Amino acid sequence: MTTDSAPLRIAVIGSTGSLGQIVLSVARSLGDNVRVVGLAAGSNLERLGEQIREYKPTMAGFARGRWRDEVPEGVEFKSINDIVSSPEVDMAVIASVGRNSLEAAWTAIDAGKRVAIGNIDTLYIAGELLARRAKETGASIFPLDDEPIGVWQTLWGESPESVRQVTMTSTWGTVQARRLPRHGTQMPAGMETPRPARAVGRKRSIDASTLMVKATQVAVVNALYDIPLENINVLFHPQGLVRALTEFNDGSVKSALFIPDMRVPVQLSLAYPNRWANAEINRVDLLAEGRLSFEPLEHELFPCYQIAIDAARQGDTYPAVVAAANDAAIELFISQQIGFTDIPKVIDRAANAHRPQPLDDRASIIEAMDWAKTFVGGQVQD
Repeated sequence: MTTDSAPLRIAVIGSTGSLGQIVLSVARSLGDNVRVVGLAAGSNLERLGEQIREYKPTMAGFARGRWRDEVPEGVEFKSINDIVSSPEVDMAVIASVGRNSLEAAWTAIDAGKRVAIGNIDTLYIAGELLARRAKETGASIFPLDDEPIGVWQTLWGESPESVRQVTMTSTWGTVQARRLPRHGTQMPAGMETPRPARAVGRKRSIDASTLMVKATQVAVVNALYDIPLENINVLFHPQGLVRALTEFNDGSVKSALFIPDMRVPVQLSLAYPNRWANAEINRVDLLAEGRLSFEPLEHELFPCYQIAIDAARQGDTYPAVVAAANDAAIELFISQQIGFTDIPKVIDRAANAHRPQPLDDRASIIEAMDWAKTFVGGQVQD
């Protein structure tokens, strides 16, 4: 916990990627409140070198490649696990993707750190396991994603038992879903990015179109905040300002509103429990917006959503299989080997064929993910 005289000391893993750069920009905006003490990258060592010169961390690391420049004075190169577990670090921000994010998050939680996780799939796959471990070590977990962190805001100072229902929102809804192709390997022009207000990767864009990302967010809220899945609802909200509404047993409702800007969830996680000012973040202007609207989702139009929710409800290694099968199916779609509406069929076949194992450790997660990718590959070859 920070005080007026002690800055929050953070390590950013995946610092050269898009999310990592956003984290560093927020840290810069917060001035003396935050100090970057650790940086780690995958293989973009040129950008990592630039970041080291600007932020002057005491620790740095990278997963691949060879450092060819002179080692900056005062910087010690360490493994990513050593960085996130270092006594010098108050908070580890895991901005990397893939299996590296799970390993780094697990190590930081084991060390009892504050941990912000940007890869929502990591929390979908292992959220229950990570949350359980965090309770044992005293760590805290912050999801760097709009709707889950919006729910978290509405739960400040509240107990799960006082919650009647949580409503999350989606900017991708029934109208857009009805325009999707029933066959073919291409999405219609202009449909590949359902969230134009914020740049997203192609996989994330497709996950938004299938509502897979929304299902993972629902599962994360369930795992991290002990809200039953049946008490979490999703509404279509085209304006994209209201992130979450939490209704309590007494009939009152708390809502979280902010513009589509990843700097907001990043700042919330870095600043908590403070409300530090940041002039670079735009404000919600309700008068300019004029109208906020909500519509129900027709869930039958989004089979991926139900598959992912069912997997979360069954637990064990089902979420790991669904997430890995989804990744494999999207790769097949992008390479035009399957059609857009084949994506849920591929995932469903993998989920139905899987024999679940208890979610005991990281090894069980990796094994389930490897099985799913092999299974999907075999199905396509057949």
